[in-house]
Amino acid sequence: MKALVEIISQAQATLQRLPRPVNGFEQLVFSVTLDNSLCLLDWLRCQTIYPQLYWSHRQKKETIVTCGQVCQFNNIEEAQQFMRKMNHIDLRIWGINRFDQTDEASTLGDYYILPRLEFALTDDQLTLTLNLHHQLHTDDIAQTLTVLACLLTEYHSELLPPIKILSNYQSPEKSMWTKLVARALKAIDQEQFDKVVLACKNQLILSQAIKPVEIIKESQKVNHNCYHFMLALSEHTGFIGSTPERLFYRNGMRLETEALAGTVSSGKTQEEQQQLANWLLNDKKNQHENMLVVNDIYQRLVGKIDSIDVAEAEVLSLRKVQHLCRKIKGVLPNVDDASCLTWLQPTAAVAGFPRENALAFIRENEPFERKWYAGSIGYLSTKKSEFVVTLRSAFIDADTMSLYAGAGIVKGSQAEHEWLEIETKADVLKSVFIRQT
Repeated sequence: MKALVEIISQAQATLQRLPRPVNGFEQLVFSVTLDNSLCLLDWLRCQTIYPQLYWSHRQKKETIVTCGQVCQFNNIEEAQQFMRKMNHIDLRIWGINRFDQTDEASTLGDYYILPRLEFALTDDQLTLTLNLHHQLHTDDIAQTLTVLACLLTEYHSELLPPIKILSNYQSPEKSMWTKLVARALKAIDQEQFDKVVLACKNQLILSQAIKPVEIIKESQKVNHNCYHFMLALSEHTGFIGSTPERLFYRNGMRLETEALAGTVSSGKTQEEQQQLANWLLNDKKNQHENMLVVNDIYQRLVGKIDSIDVAEAEVLSLRKVQHLCRKIKGVLPNVDDASCLTWLQPTAAVAGFPRENALAFIRENEPFERKWYAGSIGYLSTKKSEFVVTLRSAFIDADTMSLYAGAGIVKGSQAEHEWLEIETKADVLKSVFIRQT
């Protein structure tokens, strides 16, 4: 708490001394050393400035919160163009992308922001970045001082209040799911595609309105080895998730991505977990599903990047499930995050293979719009960028929570087994409520 007071006071004092600038962009950075633990989620829960974004790296390398926005962009191309104009400043623009980029009628489109303020927590260091965009007839220094004055530095930890699930509408229901899987297997036999990922939406009606920040805090406590993210548009409206899957990471010209496909449960004991992991590494059906994703990514990158390297399969163990994962690396000819996103999203892990045939099947047969589910969220900057796949995710709107989960259908898939898989994946967030009731 002391660190928050200190760093906000530093920012206020600096802004008050600044001369009123001409039109243009300016960035101020402040940093303090922490002398005790700091929970940015507890702090964020008390704030009233929106939009709010939360991001926590799966290896806990960095935690980010942002409040407010200076600029908004409709897609990554616009954001990238703006960033290149400001190439003398190390901007970090945050954004979320919908699953189906051809769906212009989606009620939730791509959404990118340059935050008004960004807090970054790494080890024992807290950094505050202020972005100022001075325009004619606009005093952005005054606006930023107003935002800083609204920030509360007093906060305390609170438990999620008891919440009951009053109803759960599944789309598709289990009987329809069985028919969809049969339809997909028939299309695979007819060689329309090798794999398609079918998803299910659970619409939960809750006993009271909830805050997105409360749910992501509870999820982060129990779901490890995941990226945790939240985009809150208002106090009770937002999109959250705890995803294991990185879409891509770019550091300079080096690109890293991964094929995450093939699933088994985690087991109840450490011994059972290891047995299931060994089974997963040797199961032909799951190996085939994973290699389809590897081949899809390789085909999309070959000829576009150099020195492509595919690592051996390893097992990523999570609370509810375990996945097969193969890391893929290469070297880019130039910095172009928009192209990386186009090449890689959606991967065969969330759509299918070949991509266009699988997407056509999903558009025709899935009984709901995925919107931001199975899309991506992350940031771009001149030096580096990182986007993750928005899996194990949910959209919250007051007392309604829409949960999403999917399963890859390949030759040999069984509807009952895949249904159990999506229910297990949905439990990543649903179990937050189950523990409360």
